[in-house]
Amino acid sequence: MTIGFIGFAVCSIVFGSVNLEIGPYTLLIPIMLTGLCLSFVFIPMATLMMSTIPRQETGNATASPTCCAISAARSASPWPPRH
Repeated sequence: MTIGFIGFAVCSIVFGSVNLEIGPYTLLIPIMLTGLCLSFVFIPMATLMMSTIPRQETGNATASPTCCAISAARSASPWPPRH
């Protein structure tokens, strides 16, 4: 997890130094590194979260964080919900 947070810090510094004279790879490489760092943060976190859950309750336990992530993404979305 530490490697992921250090990677996020490095990518944040790179994103903070972006100006108007950028090329296509100026943003592509930090975005790809951020995606790689996501796996180093969220996979261990999900493993720790699920380590104490009995196998029979695994489906219910994984539904809760998924619903939270979906509702957070919908609330941050600029588009109105479809009916």
